[in-house]
Amino acid sequence: MALKRYFNLLRGQLREWLASSISNRISFAALSLTTMVALVIGLSSYGVVTLLVSRSVKAELASQVGLTRQKLQTELNALASDLANLAGNSFIANGLVDSLGRDTYLLPFLHEHRGSVSLKTVIVLCDYRGRPIASNGSQIAGLQAVIPRIQAVLATGRPASQIVGEGGGTFLVLLHPVIFPPTGQPEGVLVQSVDLLELFRGGTGHLGDEYIADLTAGGLQVAHHGGKGAESGAIRASHSLALHAPLNSLKLALEVGLSRHAAETPLKWVALLYLLFGLLILVPVLRFAQATARRLTQPLSSLSRTASSIADSGSLEVWAEVAGRDEVGTLAAAFNEMLRKLRASQEELESQVAKRTRELREAHDLLESHVERRTAQLTEANLRLAREMESNLQLEQQLRQAQKMEAIGTLAGGIAHDFNNILTVIGSYTVMTALQMSDEDPLKKNLDQIMTATEKAANLTRSLLAFSRKQVMNPQDCELNAIIEHVERFLLRVIGEDVELSTTFRAALLPVHVDRGQIEQVLMNLAANARDAMPKGGVLSIETALQLVERESVGAGGLGLAPGLYAVVTVADSGIGMDRETMAKIFEPFYTTKEVGKGTGLGLSMVYGIIKQNKGHITVYSEPGCGTSFKIWLPALARAAHPQPTRDASEQPQQKGTETVLVAEDDAEIRTVVELILAEAGYRVILAVDGQDAVEKFTGERHEIRLVLLDMIMPRKSGKEAYGEIRRLDPGMKFLFSSGYVADYIHNRGDLDEGVELIFKPVHPTELLRKVREMLDR
Repeated sequence: MALKRYFNLLRGQLREWLASSISNRISFAALSLTTMVALVIGLSSYGVVTLLVSRSVKAELASQVGLTRQKLQTELNALASDLANLAGNSFIANGLVDSLGRDTYLLPFLHEHRGSVSLKTVIVLCDYRGRPIASNGSQIAGLQAVIPRIQAVLATGRPASQIVGEGGGTFLVLLHPVIFPPTGQPEGVLVQSVDLLELFRGGTGHLGDEYIADLTAGGLQVAHHGGKGAESGAIRASHSLALHAPLNSLKLALEVGLSRHAAETPLKWVALLYLLFGLLILVPVLRFAQATARRLTQPLSSLSRTASSIADSGSLEVWAEVAGRDEVGTLAAAFNEMLRKLRASQEELESQVAKRTRELREAHDLLESHVERRTAQLTEANLRLAREMESNLQLEQQLRQAQKMEAIGTLAGGIAHDFNNILTVIGSYTVMTALQMSDEDPLKKNLDQIMTATEKAANLTRSLLAFSRKQVMNPQDCELNAIIEHVERFLLRVIGEDVELSTTFRAALLPVHVDRGQIEQVLMNLAANARDAMPKGGVLSIETALQLVERESVGAGGLGLAPGLYAVVTVADSGIGMDRETMAKIFEPFYTTKEVGKGTGLGLSMVYGIIKQNKGHITVYSEPGCGTSFKIWLPALARAAHPQPTRDASEQPQQKGTETVLVAEDDAEIRTVVELILAEAGYRVILAVDGQDAVEKFTGERHEIRLVLLDMIMPRKSGKEAYGEIRRLDPGMKFLFSSGYVADYIHNRGDLDEGVELIFKPVHPTELLRKVREMLDR
């Protein structure tokens, strides 16, 4: 009832308004007719335009789907192709069977591999059992989940792919068999993992916020992209991805949708434009009706109605008709000019607002670009800093290990030096006492036991000196392959019949400048260690090669080698192997894993000291159950080796004499026993307590003295300093040095001068007399 009353009231007011003037009736009739025509035309046009806009939106959506699909297909096919190429590389196939060279070339090759795409990938090489044996630095997420697929690839020899969810992420795992050329059969699998979400974000990065995209595998969603303002897609389009094997088995498909707001925005603009167009049509019609009415009414009434219309509607798109040049015409012209200026001011204001809005949008985009670029730079800097910190930590650990080994060596050398002085006294008095007793004397057996214990103690000190690199050296030019061939028959006795010995020489000649006896001792110790690691038999292999180091080898995996040629000896066994904790301690003296009474713990420490003393380097690699491999690096000579002739042991000089010998020794007990040995052999002995005393006594009896026996380390003047002063007094004097700790001498003066010899404590009395006689007879 209320609505009916309102309608009746409105109809009454309209009738009253139409009846008030002819101009109103004419205007109403024109307005009604124009509105009906405009409504019919507008609805028809709106339908046509809506159809065109809808087709345009679908065409744009199809274009975006095609572009996104092409990018994803390119990235995925490139991954499969890159993995296939990598699996066919000879480094990968050789790395499956060459465990010794795997660390040398396979791991650096995997670390340097980047592939043909921009994504960071994780690559793992698995052997024929499916176990990972090498990677480019990281672990593949969800590797356990693809073990069955690895076994299937090994069985069929065909590549495969799988999508794995692990740790809140989704990963695409590609598997490709590695064919070993000699057999033509798959011997391993190359596994590559890619973050599928990162790959999908890269492929859909060009889509705006109004788009949403989904990647499905077999109808299940595996990746999603949605803009900040994206909602349920009003229009969707989907396509399957055309992928190469093995990715085609995943049945990947792409679905892209345009948000409802973005799809409806053009239609809203079309509706608004038609509304404005209708209003613009209505204005001329209304003007025509007003003009007609104005012709029928007074000009002033027309102007009044025009002003009222503007005041009621607020629109500036109307004009007052100027009829004549009278006062009313002038007023109408001024009124129209005012409307024109207001309309121009409004348009200029709208133009400035649009320009400022555009400038603000461009500034916002530029700022976002700068922020993203700076964020990327900071991320890269953080990664570099992390790598440098890790490298510094590894260098620090290597330095601590070297300092610890040096400190142990210094302690061992000092102990051996003092112990040798004691053994010299014990051994000398024991021998001298035994020489004065008959063979039937029952106490002589006790002396023999003392001499045996003294020899064992001397061997122990020699092992300590070898580790501390203070053992007496006799370096000469040698051919390394010849040394190995010479010691091979002794190695066979050491390892036993149940261990097979294999030798391989990669280079025909390997000239080196080393102590031949020490290198033979190194090989014997390594063979004994390998024999204990193979209680049920096995294979001991010795391989030599010539290798060039082009730049200094330092860092986490470096050897500390200067550039140059090196003779490399690899001694490997197929024994029980050892863990990392054991490897870190095997070169330390007295460290052993054998039972009590079955090892001294000095074998490998002696090897370490000998190699360092010969200016070389030794490394070890082992895994439990996989054997152990020692690699020795020795500087190679550019010239061929010429071995020095050895003297026949049967040519022994007489051990007695009557000459005068000057003995300089700071240890009173050794000084006494040396005097006793030489005096009993017929020599005249002059004793000196230190280097200064030796110079003074030589000055007083220089014409009588025929030989000077000097200890290397003495107070006031060392043996080297006394040697220099006496040599200036008598350049032709003969010298014999003795010491149990000779590293300082060798380091400070290099090789011994011609005519100067060195004996190492503890020295047997017979050997001392033989050496003295030999020096005097020269």
